[in-house]
Amino acid sequence: SPHLASRQEVGRVLRATGVPTLELRASIILGSGSASFEIVRALVEKLPVMVTPRWVDTAAQPIAIEDVIAYLVE
Repeated sequence: SPHLASRQEVGRVLRATGVPTLELRASIILGSGSASFEIVRALVEKLPVMVTPRWVDTAAQPIAIEDVIAYLVE
């Protein structure tokens, strides 16, 4: 997707500077208050049954906000 391609391009540009760079790519960050979490919560609360588009079958590796914070603090 254009969004993912732009994220990869940003990583390439930052690495090309010569400054030591650590790239963390999270597909979905989950935690109370996060946009992804609140969208899913609202859908579950309001829709007993939901027809989903094909992209819902796309594999993702969500990560908890607490884990993201722990990695950033290390």
